[in-house]
Amino acid sequence: MAAPGTPLLRLEQRGGYRLDVKLDASRVSGLTTGAELDVAIEATPPLTLTGRVAEVARAMDADARAVLVKITLPPHESL
Repeated sequence: MAAPGTPLLRLEQRGGYRLDVKLDASRVSGLTTGAELDVAIEATPPLTLTGRVAEVARAMDADARAVLVKITLPPHESL
């Protein structure tokens, strides 16, 4: 819940974005830093960008059996 005068969002820089995704551990085995991935964004109109893997976490979330993958997205005027 937000209170008056409390910021909800702070942009640190303009331009590219980073997408943090938790992927099932079975899908991460061949993923390496620098690999390119297609990222589909549900918007109007739909948008597909080519992202680049910036980081693959070493530790797995045991509860979800998922690994955190950080993907950098190129700047795009629709984002």
